[in-house]
Amino acid sequence: MTAEEVTARFGLAPQTQTPGLLQLTRPCLIAEQVANHLTTFLEGGGMVTAMAFTGQSTDFRRRAGWWPNTYWRVVTTRQGKELLLLAESRKAIDLAAQKFI
Repeated sequence: MTAEEVTARFGLAPQTQTPGLLQLTRPCLIAEQVANHLTTFLEGGGMVTAMAFTGQSTDFRRRAGWWPNTYWRVVTTRQGKELLLLAESRKAIDLAAQKFI
């Protein structure tokens, strides 16, 4: 994906740099829905994966939680895009939430 495509798919303002040190961007299929997957390293926080679903909005009834060894949080960007953030560290989730909104 080009920088412009990443910015648009993840609800970042045009010409905004992706937060952190970008590791991977790619589309993937989750529960029969296409999601754009972005993994980045945030200094002072660690690795974070953000997922932006395409098409019909995903219904996130809960906004945050913890799975074994993984914290997750749903944030809404200034552009109105919902992102699912995943990380092993709560500090990484908190930092990512600040960077993506």
